[in-house]
Amino acid sequence: MRLIDTKTLKLRQFLGKPPPYAILSHTWGRGEVSFHDFHDVSSRRRRKGFAKIQYACLQARKDALDYAWVDTCCIDKSSSAELSEAINSMFKWYRQSAVCYAYIEDLPPSLSDFVASGMPGSAFAASRWFRRGWTLQELLAPSSVRFFDSHWGEIGERGALSSTIEAATGIEKGVLNGAPFADISVGHRMSWASQRQTTRVEDVAYSLLGIFDVNMPLLYGEGHKAFIRLQEAIMKQSEDQSILAWQEDPEAAIESSTSGILATSPKAFANFRTAKHPPGHRIVPFQDYNAPKNPVALTNRGLRITSVYEDLDPLKPLESLALGLNCAEEDDLSRVTAIYLERVGGDRYVRARPSELTKCRSYGSQTTVYGLPTVPTPQGGEIRGLSSYANPAQTKDQASKDPGLYPTDRKLLQYAIFVKDKNISTSHGNYKIMAAVSPKAGEPSGLLEFRLLDPSKEDQPLVIPTIGTDRHRHPRFKGAVLLESRLCYVLLVLGTVWNPATLGYDCWFSAAALGVDDVRLTTDNTEGGLDHMAVMDKVNATKRPIGTADGDSTVVSIKDGSYSLSITVGLGKVQGLDMFCVDVREPSIFPDPRRKN
Repeated sequence: MRLIDTKTLKLRQFLGKPPPYAILSHTWGRGEVSFHDFHDVSSRRRRKGFAKIQYACLQARKDALDYAWVDTCCIDKSSSAELSEAINSMFKWYRQSAVCYAYIEDLPPSLSDFVASGMPGSAFAASRWFRRGWTLQELLAPSSVRFFDSHWGEIGERGALSSTIEAATGIEKGVLNGAPFADISVGHRMSWASQRQTTRVEDVAYSLLGIFDVNMPLLYGEGHKAFIRLQEAIMKQSEDQSILAWQEDPEAAIESSTSGILATSPKAFANFRTAKHPPGHRIVPFQDYNAPKNPVALTNRGLRITSVYEDLDPLKPLESLALGLNCAEEDDLSRVTAIYLERVGGDRYVRARPSELTKCRSYGSQTTVYGLPTVPTPQGGEIRGLSSYANPAQTKDQASKDPGLYPTDRKLLQYAIFVKDKNISTSHGNYKIMAAVSPKAGEPSGLLEFRLLDPSKEDQPLVIPTIGTDRHRHPRFKGAVLLESRLCYVLLVLGTVWNPATLGYDCWFSAAALGVDDVRLTTDNTEGGLDHMAVMDKVNATKRPIGTADGDSTVVSIKDGSYSLSITVGLGKVQGLDMFCVDVREPSIFPDPRRKN
């Protein structure tokens, strides 16, 4: 370990236990003094960053410390071996320092007095220092942290400023005052870094090594894989499965159909922050030692997890699961926190609905799954299921061709139609989703906008926006899906009706079998259409809705009643968004378990 002699400003190498030293915590900027610059007196004086090194050494001498450590100049970063050793030792170096000087460069002296007097320190909390990744361990590791403003005026000590720091970081005052944070759940510790940034992607993971007391080799250039490796390293030495209880931000989750079992960034752990989960609702390791628990094992097939589960689709066992983790909300230990999983083949699963968590019983049947750490690239088609869909914004070219089918605005997907499968196999041939039908913006109610789909295309979305640009003009009719087979067409219509009892809209759906004369199909979306009057007459002929969108099922007779389709529509969430979830089956093959014999 190299230290700066605070009297001579020369570097000295120490092997074994170093003498007492001060350590500097700061944010990097232009003109930092490197290891090689520091040996050239004239060169280092020309660097802007040399001034804070001088002031840190001056403050150390005032505190009767002969040595100081500064990361910019005490590490030879041209040596990859030395850099790797230093980053893996950084937390220890800050912890064994006599004092840490936190230099808040963007806080002027005129505001630091307000912070020191206990008045609201918004400028202090808004400092760049609280948003950088590396300064997290620099805040927590030392036994003593003292804050200084841009002119090196002392603001106060970490303990005295703990309330302000807690509001800025979400880290509890107990931890800031020295309580061991090794007992805090992994997910909660991850949340401390959820709002921090680093210049290099890999440093998001490398800056957290000491927080979790793990070591791993540095591989600059691996990108987001570094954070995956960090989580794998944590799981090798911890049974705390709160590391799997992350929640992707809904705005980000809508961009991809599914996710890997492991998070791609600490941002996914923001749900553990105190502000979102106050005491009583925090996720903590499950403490019922009589309940069966199995550690997560890292294998070449993925993360092997054996746990309790609940089937989400009784018609397709083990296809979509709620898998329990050995963690729970601290005020409800009767049920464990669970994540949604979706099978991609055999016993291999990925995370579905990554912006959501659920709960399941802590006792019951168990299953073993292999969770893929990251999402595989689909081969030969999409990953299907109630909680996944093809990316509705594959490319900018597609979005420009039809912004309705490829929406870039997440709001356009609210109350869209989600179809479980684009192709429905029946004994009379295959039905396929041919078109999405929406109210035509700016036109009187009843006129429809016909959008021809091509189910053979892999990039075709399974989520279909149905609400026009003017939502209030068409409150009753929300949209429709057109099914086609070699026998006929079926139009599934979805809408709302005002309920004066609840002062809100109830959802309904209806279905009509259409003849070939009712539908005009062309290869050009702008020319394709429906015979609006004939279609709406058939729909309106139904005295009342066939079903309500609460999971009820209806049977639509086809071709003189000799054949029927079972249609189920329910309001559900897809990637955190409210949608009409549509399932079309052949009753003779897929009987509805809710229908009494």
